[in-house]
Amino acid sequence: MHQRMKKWILFFILSFFLFSLSANLFAVSPITVQEYLEQNDLQFSPLFQLYLKPLDEQGLDEEEKQFLALLVQLPQDSQEEYGKIIFKEKQVTAALLERMQQEINDQNKKESSIEEKTDQVIALDKWQEGLPPIDDASWHWLLPDERSMPIQYHGETVVLASCLYYGSLEELAKNTLVIYYSLADQEANISKGFIPVPDFALALFPGESRKSKMTVRAYERKGHDFIFTEEWEMPFKDMLLDTDLHEVVRHHDIAFRDIFEEWLWSQELPTRLVLASRERTARIENLFLPILEIHKNSTTLIFMEDEIGIW
Repeated sequence: MHQRMKKWILFFILSFFLFSLSANLFAVSPITVQEYLEQNDLQFSPLFQLYLKPLDEQGLDEEEKQFLALLVQLPQDSQEEYGKIIFKEKQVTAALLERMQQEINDQNKKESSIEEKTDQVIALDKWQEGLPPIDDASWHWLLPDERSMPIQYHGETVVLASCLYYGSLEELAKNTLVIYYSLADQEANISKGFIPVPDFALALFPGESRKSKMTVRAYERKGHDFIFTEEWEMPFKDMLLDTDLHEVVRHHDIAFRDIFEEWLWSQELPTRLVLASRERTARIENLFLPILEIHKNSTTLIFMEDEIGIW
């Protein structure tokens, strides 16, 4: 019986020894900062890694691994700031991770905004060559009936305006608005989806907000193409009597004003308009160039007595 007991004790001792040995063999050893960086192809300078030494004391836990994954996404000055925090505090907290994630989110938004502005500049540069072809699928009529609009003076048509967006129907506020001008003698040709042969066009490129920088470009038809001739910015600080009304072609040093006036006089104008001009009670180019009425949540295009919501 005594001999048997000795065998059982020896069996338990041997089993415990083998279990301890296997546990040590198969246990996952704590991972160091250097090992984690190498495994995940992350890089910090050897000097900077000195800030991270406190994380090696017990090996990296999940929060510390997340810290390193976030840290590599930040600019160098932020990395150094967080490295000094770890060197001093010797731990990663949930608040620190949240702060880092917020900084990364803000950084991504800023980069996205810069990319969007760059895309807008590139898109604007393309318009310096001329207007996109009229059969481009990105053109959309402003008015639902898809027709040109007669602009009249006391009931008599003086010019025809065809207003179209260029861009996406889902993002009208970002679209370029183009106004094609045709002479009044083509009024009989107005029909759905057709632009009576135009001679000039104005393109309005909206800014980031309703009363921020807005670029305007003038184009003149040469054969079948519209060639870029002049560019200016909407003078939002130089307003009319009503603070919400802004002339698209405000300043008199814009060459397009004189070109447009000469073009208007090239046709037979209504007698009342001619008399008003001679008596200097009206400058005809002012009457037929557009005005924008801009409120907080809407922008309206005004031609004489016609008003159209645009953005």
